[in-house]
Amino acid sequence: MGLTTPLRRELKQRFFPLLGEKGFIQDDRDAPHTIHFRRPAGDVVHLLEVQWDKYGGPTFVINFGTCPAGGLNTPNGQFPVEQVYTGWLRESGRLQPKRGRGTSSWFSQKKPWLRRIFAKQEFRPPDEVVRELLALFPQVEAYWTTGAIGHNLLMVRFPDR
Repeated sequence: MGLTTPLRRELKQRFFPLLGEKGFIQDDRDAPHTIHFRRPAGDVVHLLEVQWDKYGGPTFVINFGTCPAGGLNTPNGQFPVEQVYTGWLRESGRLQPKRGRGTSSWFSQKKPWLRRIFAKQEFRPPDEVVRELLALFPQVEAYWTTGAIGHNLLMVRFPDR
C-alpha cells in the first residue's frame, strides 16, 4: 500500500460521491496525479481538479474554474471543455486550508514539523483531512453561485489580451 492510499480511499468514499450528487462527472485521464471533474451549468462548465503532490506525499489541493460550454479558444487552437485544465483559464482558483502558495498550504495528512517532533506522530488520520475539505468546499460553491471569494480561496486572474 502506498503512502497516499488511505487518503485517496477516503476521498473516493466521501468527497467524490458528494461531487457526483452535485452533478459533477469524473474524468480520470490524468490519474493518479490529477482527477478531473466537470459540471455543466448553463452556458458554462464548472471545472474542478484534485491535484496530488507530485512527489507522492499524502498532500493534495483543489483547483477550480469556469470554462465556456463550447470549450476554450487559445492561440494554439480551440480545445473542447473535456480537455481544458483550470490553469489555462483567465480566472481560476485553489481551495486550500492555509494561506500560501506552496504545498505546505495544501490539504495534507502530514502534521506540522514541530508536532511531528514532539508528538512523534507524522500523519493525521485521512478522515480528518477529508472533514477539513468538506467543511471548506462550500466556499467553492459560493464562488460559483455568487462570485464570493472565501478566506480559503486563492484566485489567479490573467488580464484580457
